[in-house]
Amino acid sequence: MINKVTLIGNVGKDPESKVIPNGKKVTKFSLATTDGYGEKKKTSWHNIVLWSDKADMIKTGDRIYIEGRIDYSCWDKPDGTKAYKTEIIGNIWQFMNSKNTGVDASTKPDMPKSQGDDLPF
Repeated sequence: MINKVTLIGNVGKDPESKVIPNGKKVTKFSLATTDGYGEKKKTSWHNIVLWSDKADMIKTGDRIYIEGRIDYSCWDKPDGTKAYKTEIIGNIWQFMNSKNTGVDASTKPDMPKSQGDDLPF
């Protein structure tokens, strides 16, 4: 089974970054994507989570390419009702706007090397 999403959109507000107790940095922000045209143009907002030391370079209005997976959460609120949240957990991302073109801020997951990875191409 596959859970994969690819988005290109604009950052809605400055990301919030924090370092968790194990020393890893997590950055969260909203990303706007648009679909359609004219009167049928629709904007969708996505909650993005990046586990990256370089993600704090992202600012409001930046155009970002993101690959990741969709994560759904559900919990009980104090009043007894259910709460739901959908997030995109990004594992690869890159700036798409010209002001950051020279910055290599893309991140890729660390993959263990297998014995067959020493190919000549």
